[in-house]
Amino acid sequence: MPWLTAPDARARLDAWVSADLARGHGPYILFGCAESAARALAVDEATGLCAELPGWRVLGLPCAAWLHPLTLERVVRRGRTHPQPAGRRRAR
Repeated sequence: MPWLTAPDARARLDAWVSADLARGHGPYILFGCAESAARALAVDEATGLCAELPGWRVLGLPCAAWLHPLTLERVVRRGRTHPQPAGRRRAR
Protein backbone atom coordinates (compact mmCIF):
# COMPACT_ATOMS: atom_id res chain seq x y z
CA MET A 1 0.00 0.00 0.00
CA PRO A 2 1.45 3.34 -0.91
CA TRP A 3 1.08 5.75 2.00
CA LEU A 4 -0.30 9.24 1.62
CA THR A 5 0.70 12.36 3.45
CA ALA A 6 -2.01 13.77 5.71
CA PRO A 7 -2.91 16.56 3.24
CA ASP A 8 -3.09 14.03 0.38
CA ALA A 9 -5.29 11.70 2.43
CA ARG A 10 -7.62 14.58 3.34
CA ALA A 11 -7.85 15.63 -0.30
CA ARG A 12 -8.64 12.07 -1.38
CA LEU A 13 -11.30 11.69 1.34
CA ASP A 14 -12.85 15.06 0.45
CA ALA A 15 -13.04 14.05 -3.22
CA TRP A 16 -14.66 10.72 -2.34
CA VAL A 17 -17.24 12.37 -0.08
CA SER A 18 -18.06 15.05 -2.67
CA ALA A 19 -18.43 12.48 -5.48
CA ASP A 20 -20.67 10.24 -3.40
CA LEU A 21 -22.87 13.08 -2.20
CA ALA A 22 -23.22 14.32 -5.79
CA ARG A 23 -24.53 10.84 -6.70
CA GLY A 24 -26.99 11.02 -3.81
CA HIS A 25 -25.55 8.27 -1.68
CA GLY A 26 -22.80 7.82 0.82
CA PRO A 27 -20.90 4.55 1.14
CA TYR A 28 -19.01 3.84 4.29
CA ILE A 29 -15.28 4.52 4.64
CA LEU A 30 -12.96 1.90 6.10
CA PHE A 31 -9.61 3.11 7.41
CA GLY A 32 -7.64 -0.10 7.08
CA CYS A 33 -4.49 -0.85 9.08
CA ALA A 34 -1.80 -2.60 7.03
CA GLU A 35 -1.48 -5.14 9.85
CA SER A 36 -5.20 -6.00 9.87
CA ALA A 37 -7.35 -8.19 7.64
CA ALA A 38 -7.88 -5.07 5.50
CA ARG A 39 -4.45 -5.63 3.92
CA ALA A 40 -5.88 -8.56 1.95
CA LEU A 41 -8.53 -6.41 0.24
CA ALA A 42 -8.13 -5.55 -3.44
CA VAL A 43 -8.57 -1.78 -3.29
CA ASP A 44 -8.43 0.68 -6.18
CA GLU A 45 -6.12 3.24 -4.58
CA ALA A 46 -7.50 6.17 -6.60
CA THR A 47 -11.17 5.56 -5.88
CA GLY A 48 -10.99 3.54 -2.67
CA LEU A 49 -13.50 1.10 -4.13
CA CYS A 50 -13.21 -2.56 -3.24
CA ALA A 51 -15.13 -5.45 -4.80
CA GLU A 52 -15.03 -7.39 -1.52
CA LEU A 53 -16.82 -4.54 0.28
CA PRO A 54 -19.51 -3.14 -2.04
CA GLY A 55 -20.62 0.33 -0.99
CA TRP A 56 -17.42 1.03 0.95
CA ARG A 57 -14.37 3.14 0.23
CA VAL A 58 -11.10 1.95 1.76
CA LEU A 59 -8.15 4.12 2.76
CA GLY A 60 -5.07 2.15 3.75
CA LEU A 61 -2.98 3.26 6.71
CA PRO A 62 0.33 1.91 8.03
CA CYS A 63 -1.37 1.59 11.43
CA ALA A 64 -4.87 2.43 12.69
CA ALA A 65 -3.18 4.52 15.39
CA TRP A 66 -2.12 6.93 12.63
CA LEU A 67 -5.76 7.90 12.10
CA HIS A 68 -6.21 11.33 13.63
CA PRO A 69 -9.54 11.98 15.40
CA LEU A 70 -9.99 15.19 13.41
CA THR A 71 -9.89 13.15 10.20
CA LEU A 72 -12.82 11.09 11.48
CA GLU A 73 -14.66 14.26 12.45
CA ARG A 74 -13.97 15.81 9.04
CA VAL A 75 -15.42 12.79 7.25
CA VAL A 76 -18.56 12.77 9.40
CA ARG A 77 -19.10 16.52 9.00
CA ARG A 78 -18.80 16.26 5.23
CA GLY A 79 -21.49 13.63 4.88
CA ARG A 80 -20.23 10.26 6.11
CA THR A 81 -22.03 8.88 9.09
CA HIS A 82 -20.07 5.65 9.55
CA PRO A 83 -16.30 5.87 9.24
CA GLN A 84 -14.77 2.62 10.49
CA PRO A 85 -11.16 2.13 11.59
CA ALA A 86 -9.86 -1.45 11.18
CA GLY A 87 -6.87 -2.30 13.33
CA ARG A 88 -5.01 -5.43 14.23
CA ARG A 89 -5.38 -7.32 17.45
CA ARG A 90 -2.67 -6.72 19.98
CA ALA A 91 -0.20 -9.59 20.25
CA ARG A 92 -0.52 -11.60 23.44
